[in-house]
Amino acid sequence: MTVPLAARFAVLTCLAFAALSAGAGCSQQRPTTPGRPAQSSPSITAPTASPPSHPILFQPMFVWQGADPTCQGTGFLAKAPNGKIAAVTSGHFLNRDGPRLTEARWLDVRTNEVAIRLTKSWGPPGGEGVTEPVVDLRGDYLLMPVDEKVADELVLELDTRKQPAVGERVWLPNKDSDAKLGYELVSGKVTEATEKYSTVELDRAIKLQSQSGSPFISQSTGKVIGTLSRAPGSEGKTVLVLAPARALVDALSREGNFPLLLDVIGKAKKRGKPNDCCSR
Repeated sequence: MTVPLAARFAVLTCLAFAALSAGAGCSQQRPTTPGRPAQSSPSITAPTASPPSHPILFQPMFVWQGADPTCQGTGFLAKAPNGKIAAVTSGHFLNRDGPRLTEARWLDVRTNEVAIRLTKSWGPPGGEGVTEPVVDLRGDYLLMPVDEKVADELVLELDTRKQPAVGERVWLPNKDSDAKLGYELVSGKVTEATEKYSTVELDRAIKLQSQSGSPFISQSTGKVIGTLSRAPGSEGKTVLVLAPARALVDALSREGNFPLLLDVIGKAKKRGKPNDCCSR
């Protein structure tokens, strides 16, 4: 029997949220509107797109005004419709009312060395996404323009479809600092697909780290269909909920202004409560 997404959120635990992004906290909200039931999925087929073969993942480090830096989530680079490059991660773990965010640093996940420095937001940042009264994760993003030159092979393409296909096979580049590329590919399939969110069930269970914002890549198109946003409880399986890539495409299309991060994230000027950097 297929369990709707809303029911899965009812058993969401603090541990699952903490594994996704340190400092994100544990949401006690439960959606009251059931998610769309998953449809039957086709059998596993061989990928028609090439898997990513370059170090496409980054560890975001956030530098706060008057507070200790924090390492949260996972980041990657994506091409905007206008050809510019954007740094992409989730937005739900950012404290809008805490210290001001002065800079984001994209660290090499293998070496922890700074690869890219970011000081501007691509328009206003998104929000946390919501899980009630309906699940809508279209706003769960932080986008930042990349001003420096980066190699083309490090930049991913965003899927412009409103939603992926149920049963579509995907890759999750699962962070692994011991791997040659800084990640290992874990396959899975789309089990629910809507314009507001999608769910993916991985072929094997994994232990989540700080991975909010990780890209899910279609094995059919080679494009990002969404980013990791939530991890509701699931018996013996890893079922993950995605913020849709189409929301990123729309935000990158309509925003032409680039305010400083410190003007759009955070308010407090006094020293905030220190946070330890999260696990890799």
